[in-house]
Amino acid sequence: MHSKLATNMDILGHGYGQLRTFDSGRPTDDLGHSLPWFTYPTIEYLKRFDCSGWRVFEYGAGESTSYWCRRGAIVTSVEHNEEWFTEMKRRSLPGATIWYRSDRDAYANAIREAGTRFDAIVIDGVFRETCAEVCTEYLNEGGMLILDNSDWYHQTGARIREMGFLEVSFSGFGPVNDYTWTTSLFFKTVSRGHSLSSPDPIGGLVLRPDAVDQWW
Repeated sequence: MHSKLATNMDILGHGYGQLRTFDSGRPTDDLGHSLPWFTYPTIEYLKRFDCSGWRVFEYGAGESTSYWCRRGAIVTSVEHNEEWFTEMKRRSLPGATIWYRSDRDAYANAIREAGTRFDAIVIDGVFRETCAEVCTEYLNEGGMLILDNSDWYHQTGARIREMGFLEVSFSGFGPVNDYTWTTSLFFKTVSRGHSLSSPDPIGGLVLRPDAVDQWW
């Protein structure tokens, strides 16, 4: 095996923690902390934001619920699977409210029950196109709409674009799966109010600031 390929595999397997997720079947990092089941490039982008105090609505509860709570967000999730809903309620995550709705309309319209707007809305459960039709009016100015598996849900992505959203897609590997996919973020307006840290990619090179100018 080429040494560079071996290095890349080590970054993916251990740096990102993918090997651990193969064993557990759960999206986590290498330390076992919960991650959204998004592509790694998406997760890398999200970690640059200060999510403290964000209001997040999720269509589909899971490890992402734990992730947002750990990052200081206030999370409302709706789940259609009763068994999984019971498991998520058992975890008693601080900062999380989780509802069970199995009916299509009740599930998609659960966001109306929250009575507020959100900084991030995640569409990663069932009835995705219906959810997209309902939820966009509850997104805060400058907020983001996240559609996972957008390479599968073409109609849902197209409908969101038709509503005037800018799509930024992140394709690549992610936790648990042995294939690549795409997670798309949609923005109606770009907010300058959210805090963005400098990029610090897992497995990247660490250089002195003056060394960059010398290289290039």
